[in-house]
Amino acid sequence: MGSLGVAAFPAGPAEIVAVLPRVELSMKVGQAIGEEGSMVFDGSAGIVLDTARRSTMIPVEATVSREGSRAVQHYRVEVARNARETPTFLRLVLLQVLEVAGGSSDDVTATVVVETRYGNGRSVRLQDSIHAGRAGFFGPGADSINPMVGKLLDDLLRPLGNSFERLDLDSVRASITTVPRRQSAVVRRAWVNEQRLKAGAMATVFVELRPFGEPGSIRALTFRVPDEAAGQELEVKVAAGPSVRPEGAPPERLDDLLELVRTRYTSRDLVLVVGVPGRALQYRGRVLRRLPACVLPLLDAPNTSRVLSMPLTVRAIDRTPWVLEGECSVRVPVKEVAIE
Repeated sequence: MGSLGVAAFPAGPAEIVAVLPRVELSMKVGQAIGEEGSMVFDGSAGIVLDTARRSTMIPVEATVSREGSRAVQHYRVEVARNARETPTFLRLVLLQVLEVAGGSSDDVTATVVVETRYGNGRSVRLQDSIHAGRAGFFGPGADSINPMVGKLLDDLLRPLGNSFERLDLDSVRASITTVPRRQSAVVRRAWVNEQRLKAGAMATVFVELRPFGEPGSIRALTFRVPDEAAGQELEVKVAAGPSVRPEGAPPERLDDLLELVRTRYTSRDLVLVVGVPGRALQYRGRVLRRLPACVLPLLDAPNTSRVLSMPLTVRAIDRTPWVLEGECSVRVPVKEVAIE
């Protein structure tokens, strides 16, 4: 099959229902008749079937619904548990369900909710919105996938390839709700109404969005200007959620990795990131933000390999009704004296 070595896949007889002849490579289309055991070894010379064993399967449930329709499609599939191939099987199943949900000649916006449960009691729930154009969630090429779909699946499957401990997937539930129109917007520009900000005070950044087929929308994000920014110039960046990396240290255990996956920004998030003077430290999977300046050189020394410095930022999030794309930035000076 694929020279996978030791395996545990369900195996049994199949019925060939069609043959597709070709000059270079013919293809057969078949369907399984039943399960008679488990394929326990897959090698280049052949496969080994154990009729006394049964493969461990992972249930995958999915529902697809459409706004304004009472019809709901239900899908129940099982994928084999295998450390190497389970992520591939799961990706294929979810892609097929998404293909059904986005199978329209019109623009479609889908809200996808996926919950994965693991054998050790852990779970991850991801929700995101995806816009599919007239080509659906897949482009004209055979290997072309909507980037938002690819990112969602990569984040969902990332824990299965972790390097900290074994993680057995127990079940997957997915829910996809579509609306037959395009709900997207482009981030156009950002500005502040003050010529200079006050250190220690609250500041508001206004952002112009251009929704598809709708009038422009102005959003406001508020953040506190850090005291240490007095007398300096701040760079304020506003961007769609998927293009902003969540703030966090490199994971040092499985729970750190799961938390990074859970705190991802979604496509409807308008994220404000303000770079401020100073550095934060990454230590044992955590970000240490408020440390005395005299401590930073000591902890960030070459002999402290588990401690890394990172830029210090202030962030704010605004959840919008649109799938966003684009980014913009503005530079704003800060008054020299902080308020009391």
